[in-house]
Amino acid sequence: MKKIFKEQWFWLMLCFVAIFFILLVFIYYVKFPIIEIFKLFDIETIISIIGIILATVISLYSHKQIIKRDLKSNTMEQLSKIRSENPNLYSVKTANCASEDELKEKRLKYLKKMEFFCLGINEGVFSIEIATKMSGHLLVKQYSNYMKRFAKSRQVKGFEYSDYIIIMEKMTELLNQSKYKNSSKLEEDDF
Repeated sequence: MKKIFKEQWFWLMLCFVAIFFILLVFIYYVKFPIIEIFKLFDIETIISIIGIILATVISLYSHKQIIKRDLKSNTMEQLSKIRSENPNLYSVKTANCASEDELKEKRLKYLKKMEFFCLGINEGVFSIEIATKMSGHLLVKQYSNYMKRFAKSRQVKGFEYSDYIIIMEKMTELLNQSKYKNSSKLEEDDF
């Protein structure tokens, strides 16, 4: 919803600028009798108004690009942090755990972090596209091999960890698209 609003706002502003420019052209070249009030403006005022509108459009575009860059940066930073803290939770041996209970605790900690991350994706704070490109195959393999069962076993009311489950399903769909086929490919040993 937020993305749609931002894009619509940008196009609405662009349409406003275009309509205003067309109106100015009609005033000076067609001499609309309906809009006599605009004849009070001199050419310097009109040029200033156009300059202000162009500066506003440029600043909106720059702001949009900064937000995109921050979204990518935040996603990479947060996902890297989660991945480095929880490299491999496949088995007791690979997770460097003493017992099965310790492994479950590590998986639960990881699940909570991933739920937070996936909630951020759903709210537009992080990008699912960047996460998919960065380590989508690993996350999906982890999810399908053991985290899906673990997450569902931890659900009490039926909606806990739902953001994690939803995002992992979306990520699986994205990976099945040709656009992401060769990104972050892993060997079977890597999960």
